[in-house]
This record gives sequence, structure tokens and C-alpha cells, in this order.
Amino acid sequence: MIKKLFILFPIPFFVASCANIDNSKLISSVNFEVHNQLSSQAIKSNQIIDSLLRRIYKNEIELNSYKKQQESSKLKDDFLNEIAILKEEYLTKSTADNLQKIQNLINKNWYFVLKNINLFYGHFTSWFAFPDSDSGKHSSEFRSLIDNTNPSEDFNFTNNYWENIREGDESQELANTTVIYLQKQKVIFRFLITDVLSERPKMHFSGIGWNFPFSKTTKISAGILSDVVHSALIHKYQEGYDLFENSVVKEFRYGLMEEFILLPKENHE
Repeated sequence: MIKKLFILFPIPFFVASCANIDNSKLISSVNFEVHNQLSSQAIKSNQIIDSLLRRIYKNEIELNSYKKQQESSKLKDDFLNEIAILKEEYLTKSTADNLQKIQNLINKNWYFVLKNINLFYGHFTSWFAFPDSDSGKHSSEFRSLIDNTNPSEDFNFTNNYWENIREGDESQELANTTVIYLQKQKVIFRFLITDVLSERPKMHFSGIGWNFPFSKTTKISAGILSDVVHSALIHKYQEGYDLFENSVVKEFRYGLMEEFILLPKENHE
């Protein structure tokens, strides 16, 4: 059966008004120093994850305690065993409740997941579309396209290297909240960090991500996606819906964007 899409957002969004935005504006990503002594990919990836860690833990003692716990062999065994059980429950009965159990466990152990992403694979949940609003909606042509496109196949992560991280343009609209875009090839995770002004901000990484299985290019721009999300999701402008359909899907040759959930590979390989 073809899955009818309604966008799944694992965390709440807070909407505020502002003037129209320039959808062509791209804000440069965070730049990380790359050294030559070790693998430049590994160093950059570690810097990306550490930058997230320091956004959440402003106290060095708490940071080191969480990091040590997440890097322990006991945590690895316990986590992988538990998520394997939840995976079987979800694949047997794909309810929202079973999916939420996986999301909660991943969020609690987000550091381990990001450091060991090659232990997971992406499992299709739906084709992405913004929810219709009074001021904007997708075309009937686009709705028909996603309704009649088969679910994509599972895909693997072959290494642990993250390539890019950036703050979403929509962060400026959300009180005490930062939107993060984390990228690995054609895969992008969009998630929130809330209570950023407090001593202990909260991470909202659920393991729900976006992938472009039909993309004709490997150069997926998180900046472009952020601009479109800002316009269509935050402001509900028709312009944002049109940009997604005509620019992201067609002009840039990204193709349809799937939403997926991270699931553990068999035998933790």
C-alpha cells in the first residue's frame, strides 16, 4: 500500500511573525579547522559532534560525565539490545507509539548514535510534504506524485563521518531555541535545541531524518532547505511550497525527499 504522507515532526515548532525573507540568501556553514596529522574527515566529524555536546553541556564536569557514559561498553551493549527490541516491535506493528519509543531512546543517547552512525540504517516512513495552511498549500500535481510513488528502500551508513553543520535561518523566529541542520551526503537531520539560554539546554534529536534517494546531485544544500522551511513551515507562505516543489524537487534535481527513522543494523555490524 502506498503511504499517504502527512509530515511527521518529532518535536514541537514555535512560530513567530516577521518580515518577508530573501529565499535566495544562504548563510555559510560553521567552518571547522582540519588538521593533516589524522584523517581530516574524522577530525572534522569529531569537531561537529563536540560542538553539539558543548551546546548542551555548559558545565565541563557534566559534559565529561555524559561523554564517558556514552562511550562506555556497557552503554553500547545496553542501548543496542534495547533498540533492537524496539525495532522489532515497530516493524511488526508500525504504530506512532512504537515509533515514539525509538525516538525517545535515540534522543537520550544522541551522542552515541551520532558517533556510531554506521551501526544504523535509514528506514522509510513517508514522503515529505509541508502541512497545508490557510495561506499556503502544495499543488495537486505534487500531492499526486507523492501518493503514487512507492516507498524507498532502506539505506546504510557506511562510515561515521559527518560533513556539515549549520544553524537554520528559522532559529531567529523561535524563542530560546536553535534549529540545527546536520548533514552526511544526501542525508540531513533537522532538530531543535531548546532552552538555549539556560544552564542546561535540551536536545531534541529523535533519529528522524531526511534523505533524497532520487537526487541527481550529491551536493544537497542545507541552506536552501532551511530557507524553504523558514518560508513554508514558519510563515506558511505559498512561496515556500512553490520553492520546494519547483526548485528543490525539480530545478536542483534533488527529487522527492523522504523522511526516515534510524534503526539498528542486524548483529550491530
